Amino acid sequence: MSSSQSQNGGDVSSQAATNAEPSASFTPGPWHAMTDAVYSGSRGQNIVASTDVGTTNWGGRNANARLIAAAPDLLHALRLCVQRIAHPNLSPDANVVLERAVAALAKAEGRS
Repeated sequence: MSSSQSQNGGDVSSQAATNAEPSASFTPGPWHAMTDAVYSGSRGQNIVASTDVGTTNWGGRNANARLIAAAPDLLHALRLCVQRIAHPNLSPDANVVLERAVAALAKAEGRS
């Protein structure tokens, strides 16, 4: 598999260049971590995932929920990075890419 192909055979750089979401079957973001679950929607009305797996490690549950909740942001930031590298003359400003990546990491790490 070449570096520009995704595991499903799609051309990653083409997807990134169009800045369009591929036909994803996951619940659209933003996602929010609350206690031991991840919710979508502005009011947290839809459960996306539960980190309640029978453990009493609340810190681990919360960390897992934060990481899962950040997944759409991380995916978007990674797509911007690929776009910037693959098409530097057509892609977003490097500062925009960096800001998105830093914000996504902060959300995943519980710093936002």
